[in-house]
Amino acid sequence: MDVDLIQSLVIEEAEYFLCGSPPFLESIRAGLKDAGVPESQVFFELFTKASKTASDRPDAEVNGDNVKVAEIVFAQSNQTITWQADTESLLEFAEANGLNPPYSCRQGICGTCECKLLEGEVEYQTTPTATVEDGSVLICISKPKTAKVVLDL
Repeated sequence: MDVDLIQSLVIEEAEYFLCGSPPFLESIRAGLKDAGVPESQVFFELFTKASKTASDRPDAEVNGDNVKVAEIVFAQSNQTITWQADTESLLEFAEANGLNPPYSCRQGICGTCECKLLEGEVEYQTTPTATVEDGSVLICISKPKTAKVVLDL
């Protein structure tokens, strides 16, 4: 997708709902503006990496209940791997270990990374805005809360 394509498809009376990475959105928004679409008709959501929580920052007080090491079982992949507290999220941990779970926003907004939690508990780094089914978790914004977590991945 580029500016030429956008300009060929623009309908000035339409509203445009965009989502994606910051560079992608900057390009698309500029193309719409050049095509005469008022900014009031352009809505967007940036997909960026989730921000760290207070407990992830080195200067934060660490609660004694935080799990430093956990056994993560990826049931479908038949893998059991040790998770360390310095890992950003269960999604990033899965990716670092050769798995390719579905995801999109990495902020708990879209729900694409929803996964069945078969055993254990997780804690969210930020409050999810996507609806999460009972017995499932959003792995893009979660970390283990118990020493063993079994995911249906």
